[in-house]
Amino acid sequence: MKGVVFILLDIGKMIKDLRMNKGISQEKLAEMLGINKASIANYETGRRTLTIDKLEELLKCLDTTITDFFFK
Repeated sequence: MKGVVFILLDIGKMIKDLRMNKGISQEKLAEMLGINKASIANYETGRRTLTIDKLEELLKCLDTTITDFFFK
């Protein structure tokens, strides 16, 4: 389970870095996704997991593909 936590933290950090680089606030991203700001914060800190579908939806809001997210 410990390895899973590190992966979630890494993905969360990657989401946060991408969001900040795009100049989008947690509030704005949450609004775009139709969820609350706390969910975005929880994704970014690894306290909440993302389904692949939700990750793709989130990345679409950030104008990024899943391939670019993981391999660029």
